[in-house]
Amino acid sequence: MTVFVRDLMTRQPITVTPGTSVMEVRRLLRVSGIRHVPVVDDDTVVGMVSDRDVLLRDRELVDGLNRLHSDFADGRHRRVEDVMSAPVVSVAASTTAAAAAAMLRREHISALAVLEDGRLVGIATTTDLLGAVIDEDPVAPPAPGHPSHVGRGAGTPTPASRSGPGTPGRGAHRVFRAPW
Repeated sequence: MTVFVRDLMTRQPITVTPGTSVMEVRRLLRVSGIRHVPVVDDDTVVGMVSDRDVLLRDRELVDGLNRLHSDFADGRHRRVEDVMSAPVVSVAASTTAAAAAAMLRREHISALAVLEDGRLVGIATTTDLLGAVIDEDPVAPPAPGHPSHVGRGAGTPTPASRSGPGTPGRGAHRVFRAPW
């Protein structure tokens, strides 16, 4: 079965304008529990801002400004247009999930604006695309104290093979799927 972007995208995503403050975007991301926000100016998508955009780019600024104790460092006076990724990478809702995933990988990004007739109709993220390929069968949470119990509970351990630094030789290792 072919999965399309329209089948997994978030419809009517929260958006911000280029003039929105970085501080407000941080609050919006935290309160909404999201990691990406399309930036829209007069119904045109002009960029994408992620949690990393407002953290990583600000970290460089904070290091330099901490000595000055400026409120500029906390994002009150920085605007989204200063940190957003632009131009935005977009797809049509009719794009296959596989093609969208390939685009995310090729562009080294984690969210795509979904456009129809030049208008924003949704957002497709790596999390959305992973959900399309991961077995979504419900799993009973393990009992507290079980090695895979994290916070509110995690999935069942699944076997995997890997080797590398810190991994003793080759063989099966337990990998735990988290509920998110």
